[in-house]
Amino acid sequence: MIFEQLDAYHIYTVFHGLNKRINQIIKDLRLPMSTDATCVPLHRTNIYYNYILPNVCQQLVSLVLSEDLLKDFKLNWNQYALSQLPQFRYLYIKHLQDNSQIFTDIIPKAELRYLTSLKLDSLYISFEFLSELLTFTINLRRLTIIGAINLHIWPYLNNEKWKHLMAVSLQKLKHFYLKLYTWEVDAVLQSSIADKAVLKELWTKTEVQKCR
Repeated sequence: MIFEQLDAYHIYTVFHGLNKRINQIIKDLRLPMSTDATCVPLHRTNIYYNYILPNVCQQLVSLVLSEDLLKDFKLNWNQYALSQLPQFRYLYIKHLQDNSQIFTDIIPKAELRYLTSLKLDSLYISFEFLSELLTFTINLRRLTIIGAINLHIWPYLNNEKWKHLMAVSLQKLKHFYLKLYTWEVDAVLQSSIADKAVLKELWTKTEVQKCR
């Protein structure tokens, strides 16, 4: 179905109101909805937060957030909790930073246990902050990390640290994808840590590329 390929914002702005039958399909609780707050034009945020988001919350399966939208999203998300969204499973965060307020003002860390899939893109955080975050994702089955990490890259390539995380907090993890961009790519690729510990021992895909 075409609706399953579109974001909730586009479904409502394009199809809602065309006819009664389409409205019924859109509001059917069996139709999973995804929403990407980063794709909503600034002049449409009022409609998105006050009309679209409240209408799809019971159908919501995934959410895309960004640090850049934190202020606006914080004002409009405080009425929701992941525990009250029966179908919600996937969270995608862009431009995540150390000590992000996303996990205090929008989604408390304790609620991360409801996630089965997490993607962190454009990562600018230390491994210590990431580790603390992942201790709450006890039901995670899929983890994707993509980011530019220069100052903190070596802990990300420490196999023992990942083994500990997987043994303690990520016991249900089935898919793990790590992609790092760094100015130190030559040193990383030549190191025994990257070559033996990460690229060979982890059963998942790991890439290291040079920043442009």
